[in-house]
Amino acid sequence: MYVVSPWSRGGWVNSQVFDHSSVIRFLEQRFDVHEPNITPWRRAVCGDLTSAFDFTAADVAPFVAMPDPRADAARAAAIPRQPSPQAPPGESLPWQEPGIRRSRPLPYALRVAETMTGDAIRLHFAADGTQAAVFHVYDRRSLDQPPRRFTVEPGRTLDGQWGFDAEGRYDLWVLGPNGFHRHYAGHRDDPALVSRLVWHATPTELALVLPAGHREHGLVAQVERVGAAALVTGLVDTRYRWPLRNSHGWYDVTITAATAPTYRRRVSGRVDAPGRMTCSDPFVTAAQNAGSTAPA
Repeated sequence: MYVVSPWSRGGWVNSQVFDHSSVIRFLEQRFDVHEPNITPWRRAVCGDLTSAFDFTAADVAPFVAMPDPRADAARAAAIPRQPSPQAPPGESLPWQEPGIRRSRPLPYALRVAETMTGDAIRLHFAADGTQAAVFHVYDRRSLDQPPRRFTVEPGRTLDGQWGFDAEGRYDLWVLGPNGFHRHYAGHRDDPALVSRLVWHATPTELALVLPAGHREHGLVAQVERVGAAALVTGLVDTRYRWPLRNSHGWYDVTITAATAPTYRRRVSGRVDAPGRMTCSDPFVTAAQNAGSTAPA
């Protein structure tokens, strides 16, 4: 969707979840009316498009006068034997334009925590922002099955449980709005304490708290950085902090363990502060700079 107005100029992007009812809800806000056929679920999950605008930034510069197109149209119509445009014989897949874009603040503050039982992994979903969010959970050991979806209201939590496969393994992807991603993989025989990592995300930093006794399992963190190689750190302390200033609130950290070959925990996404503008995913740009993505 393109939003064209004096209050959205400047090449901004907005990654809040919208759908077809968002246009109607924008009209509700503008004209103080109510459409009764929009379900509560859509109202909770989808925005009303007002976050795509910045009505606080007044632009008093006058618009440039538009030229009169009638003379050009008459001249074009008078050209004899005009060619008939033909579609190009070959087509190419679209690609992501390079660079980052300024991004509007989003209403999400999402969390996922885990607990392990004797025969399953249990995930706890929370939405601490002002908008409900849908978490999609893909069981990568059963990709023939559709993902399970959890709609979580602001200030509420939901739980879900996934049993281990026949070999005692689990491998889950959790996806949410605006690049929110969690990856939980491992085996039921992994040391119990490696599933007790505690993450704290603030607008300025991502913090990790590790349980006592973790050193004997050789935990390693791979921290993606913007414009530099990933930082690989052996985790020997009980607390780590990674600043998010240079990445504009974006983070991407993967944890592995020497004593558990299939163990993997990945957290990635963006931390929004109320009213703070940020940018589109800078790690995508870094990957593009490492190798061209444009067609030849």
